[in-house]
Amino acid sequence: MNKKFIAGALALTMVFGSAVSPIQPFKDSAVITASAADNKISGNFYYQVVHGGKSIQITGLHSKNVSEVVIPEKIEGLPVTEIGNNAFKDNKEIKKVILPEGITSIFCGAFAFCSNLTTINLPNSLKEIGGGNYLYLGAFYGTNISEIDFPSTLESIGGFAFCDCNNLTTVYIPEDTVVGSHAFLRTGDGNFFIYCYEASSAETYAINNNIEYESKPATLKLGDANYDRKVDVTDIAVIAAHIQGIQAIRGDGYKLADVNKDKKLTVTDIAMIASHIKGIKALK
Repeated sequence: MNKKFIAGALALTMVFGSAVSPIQPFKDSAVITASAADNKISGNFYYQVVHGGKSIQITGLHSKNVSEVVIPEKIEGLPVTEIGNNAFKDNKEIKKVILPEGITSIFCGAFAFCSNLTTINLPNSLKEIGGGNYLYLGAFYGTNISEIDFPSTLESIGGFAFCDCNNLTTVYIPEDTVVGSHAFLRTGDGNFFIYCYEASSAETYAINNNIEYESKPATLKLGDANYDRKVDVTDIAVIAAHIQGIQAIRGDGYKLADVNKDKKLTVTDIAMIASHIKGIKALK
């Protein structure tokens, strides 16, 4: 059995090239700051070139007297990917925002206290809605949004992101979206409901905060040997423990761990999962 375990470890090392780093816990959005001197103007938008000249971050409006804001898809031929910290904060004129595909991040305070903002679309490219803390505001803190459609690509909703959104009474949160602390604090003015998935971050948030919710059955993922809704090095450790005879995997867990579908768990399954995590070859 020791030989099997060593072989499993070697298979993992061959794929990753070194010891696997521990997975970092989710944290509310970091506060991204940049010098105002870096701002440029295009049309009615202040912006900055970010990520080494590869993309654009919108940092504000030149003229704030507009009710509908349409974010451009490109500026200077570069994709617009971010809405910066406090970009539209405190703008009482904005009622509607249209975001293009390509936006990946809406940072903290971006639309905070836009008290007349009722409508915004979230593109399928969106990964992060910025959170806040006791010094910084969440992305949509205190807006008048009554409905919002979270894309399945959304990875995180930061803390306080929708705090004090009194007209937002119902949300549908994707299965793999991580919900930060106080993300929906005082949302819905006491009348708030979450639709989510079993064992998801959203369900945990609803339970911990005494929010009414309804959950769908979780989607089983190939390679997810420990049923935690993601495929990572923990699943490799679980399979290695099974191979070594320390703790057996049974039932659906065994089927999910048997990624090459040969009806047995071996170092080949470990290598395939490691390759998936590394981004070399996705599991199918």
